[in-house]
Amino acid sequence: MENGGLTLLHYDAAPNGLYELHVEKKYDFNFGRMRRVHPLKNKDFVGGCTDGTLFRANESGEILWSYKSKGIIRDLSVHEEYGTVFGVNEEGEAIELDLKTGQEQWKEKFEKALWACSYYNDDYILFSERSFSPLDQGKTSSGCDAFLYVYDIKNKAKVREIFFSGNIKRIQVQEDGKVLLNGNGDVNTSLIDIHSGRTLKVFEDWQLNTCEGASIIDDYLYTVTYGYQINTYKMTGEILDSQFSPENYPKAVLADVSKGGVPLAVVAGRGAFVTLYDIRNVAPTPVRTIYL
Repeated sequence: MENGGLTLLHYDAAPNGLYELHVEKKYDFNFGRMRRVHPLKNKDFVGGCTDGTLFRANESGEILWSYKSKGIIRDLSVHEEYGTVFGVNEEGEAIELDLKTGQEQWKEKFEKALWACSYYNDDYILFSERSFSPLDQGKTSSGCDAFLYVYDIKNKAKVREIFFSGNIKRIQVQEDGKVLLNGNGDVNTSLIDIHSGRTLKVFEDWQLNTCEGASIIDDYLYTVTYGYQINTYKMTGEILDSQFSPENYPKAVLADVSKGGVPLAVVAGRGAFVTLYDIRNVAPTPVRTIYL
């Protein structure tokens, strides 16, 4: 949330058309605005904030540990089996912490800001830099060159770097070496092979602005862009639907199946809106919106 709090939502749908979307719990913290949150299996969660704080809290909201970095936390990833948290920030710090204690395990400073990160199974840590366009005196981050770094998870040695003409904003690990990326410039929404660095597919049709979020369910991909869009693609790359139904700039999308067995997509964004979509017919149908 913009005020530094955290809101836990409940959503569900039944086959008979009954939909649920409501606030289940709210947390207030004395950190900066919440940038990223990762829930743990035991219902604790790890968060990252604009004041540079990484923290772990339990289900009741009690802070178990906190760590102060030197820049705005842009992303974080958790490896529960390995027992670590990895975070990146606007000052170019790549930081790994002990999940249980919050103690620093490893840190490296990079020249450019770091925007996105993810663990890749037990093999790699993936993280990407943010570059600014030289054509407009560094005021925007479109039309620029940036790298996705692949580091060995154990010895933190660089395995490879993958070049993109654009900035990656999200990294999502899929199966069989595949990684889903979204961002600006030529990144659009891309599926890559992390072992070879080869781009397998770029979903760019009707991406009218920066892709802020992407989510795969079955053989379909849902994306949201700064153009107030939600797009639907086949995983072959064919676009099936493009609509301008989000209330404001959408920042994230999650495609999921409800407890009642109904495929849903949840979209949230600026203006504190959250919209629930029914995707039983593949193309999203908005069914409920709330404001936080």
